Amino acid sequence: TEKMKAMGKQPRFVSGLRITDDDTLEVAQMVLVGKINSKIVSLVSRAGGRAVGISGNDANLIIARKMDRQKVRVDNREEEIDLGHVGEIEEIRPALLHTLLDNQFIPVISPLAIDRNGNDLNINADTAAGEIAIALGAHKLISMTDVDGIMNRERTEVYRRMTPQDAEDLIASGVVSEGMIPKVLAVLRALHGGVPYAHIINGNLAHNLIMELFTAEGVGTMITDRSEEV
Repeated sequence: TEKMKAMGKQPRFVSGLRITDDDTLEVAQMVLVGKINSKIVSLVSRAGGRAVGISGNDANLIIARKMDRQKVRVDNREEEIDLGHVGEIEEIRPALLHTLLDNQFIPVISPLAIDRNGNDLNINADTAAGEIAIALGAHKLISMTDVDGIMNRERTEVYRRMTPQDAEDLIASGVVSEGMIPKVLAVLRALHGGVPYAHIINGNLAHNLIMELFTAEGVGTMITDRSEEV
């Protein structure tokens, strides 16, 4: 949004949903691939890792289809809107990732996809991460956000551990709401797809990843249906 405004382009939203037209997709590609991805690659390299920046359309990594028209409420009436170049994931083809991982490279993946006709699509990053975790047979999916984890209704307590059913109940009751819903749905999809453990942590706090993985209490929320300690 900031980049579009700086370029004199006005972002369009309907009921909170972004309309990804040609201009928006072009800016998304510039920001996600050209700026954010390369910045993460540089940071990983500075820390001693060997990172490789790619996007979901490289080597047909993420195959998607254009999202169907969405029903929304506009001025107290229901309408169907076309979100534009927004995709729903159909398939992950992880061959490129296996090649990189087998050679000790760290893939940094921008959440873009390609359809079966070669058209670029913007996709939800949380959803992409969950589907990639399934395709790789990952042991853990760790989602970094700007809150400490899944919290109670009053936002005074972080749930340190819960089952997938607990998380689904919190969505149904409205405790998990707004921007946290797609994040929780993505980790639930990963868990149902065979990933044993999922974590949601605050990525803005230093050393949170280490604290979550190597302390008994953790600092975020771990979701699993396994009873054994990790």
